[in-house]
Amino acid sequence: MRGKVATIVAVSALALVALVLVPASIAGRGGNGTSSATEATLSISPNPVAAWGAQYWGSGCGYVVGTQVNVLVNKGTFFPAAVDANGCISFTWYTGAPGTYLVETYQRLKGRKQTLMASTTFDVV
Repeated sequence: MRGKVATIVAVSALALVALVLVPASIAGRGGNGTSSATEATLSISPNPVAAWGAQYWGSGCGYVVGTQVNVLVNKGTFFPAAVDANGCISFTWYTGAPGTYLVETYQRLKGRKQTLMASTTFDVV
């Protein structure tokens, strides 16, 4: 009888831990394609911005705290951005040639896979 009681207590404890930890780990995720009530955002200013060395600023929220954001500009320029305690990022970068620029943010959420969190475009004139 003691063995059965010990087994029931152990299983109950594991079930309780699962009920507490699993929803917390899911709720902490953000971005596209993940289990989260909020999506990551990304905005660029100014828009439009001058070509050839003009500075622009990017910002957004809804990112996973403690996981670096990787910013990709026009599928070529790549740099990291830190996530603050509120799940927000901000960065500064510089323009090149005129055109429409695509900016994407990624986070490594599952092993080595980069997950697209947000994207936006802006004009460089």
